[in-house]
Amino acid sequence: MPDEPKWSHVNPAELVDYFDRDLSDDEEDRIELHLARCEECAQRARQAAALCNRWERWSAGSQREAYLRSVVRNALESAAGEVILDDTWKERIHRWRSASAGLVEGVVRVTIEAVKKASRVATDGMEDLLRPGAGWRFTLQPDPVAVRGVQPGRSSPAKIALAVCSDGSSVRVKVEDHDDGTCEVVISVDQFPHGRLMPIVILASIGQGGTEKPRLLQMRRQGQGLIARSHDLPAGEYLVAFEPLSAGDSQ
Repeated sequence: MPDEPKWSHVNPAELVDYFDRDLSDDEEDRIELHLARCEECAQRARQAAALCNRWERWSAGSQREAYLRSVVRNALESAAGEVILDDTWKERIHRWRSASAGLVEGVVRVTIEAVKKASRVATDGMEDLLRPGAGWRFTLQPDPVAVRGVQPGRSSPAKIALAVCSDGSSVRVKVEDHDDGTCEVVISVDQFPHGRLMPIVILASIGQGGTEKPRLLQMRRQGQGLIARSHDLPAGEYLVAFEPLSAGDSQ
């Protein structure tokens, strides 16, 4: 079979339209027939497909990061208007929102379900919010307490997210179920140096229909560590985000 003239090759714009499914059925058939016969265009098509896939992954990740940052910044802006905050807290919130651009020391996604015992925590997709060098990178942990009502062989919802710090201390975000059908979000740090600023924690609603006002959680001392609780949360998805702090921050 003689070689096809140069002008009959598939051009880059057509390849992009082909992978975006923006061509008619006849045009798709023409391109597929040509790719089956022309190794040069087939190679270009493979390169274009790889580029499209990388672009889609980058674009989706960038959009997710921008959205999550906006959730944190908007929650901080709302919290800064609370009259109960003193000037020091307001300054820290302002610094977090502006200088840190909404990035966090650690973050966990919490889903509160109306169905009893179904509330859970998650960590996937949250790395986009972490500041460079963040010390609290959460992973899911098994709940040592069996969840009643879960059928044998089926996994129960993840209830605990754990971050282990470089100094050996650990941070937990846990959803605790209560017998009355309600649940509570409990945040704890097992060891935290005295004299160091206790981190501000913001709990912000995310996703469609999220109308719950952001909650500013003030951690308090418990033994050698810290604890904060949030209860009576309506069903929905939330971010639990921790203020970036340096080791030198002190009260």
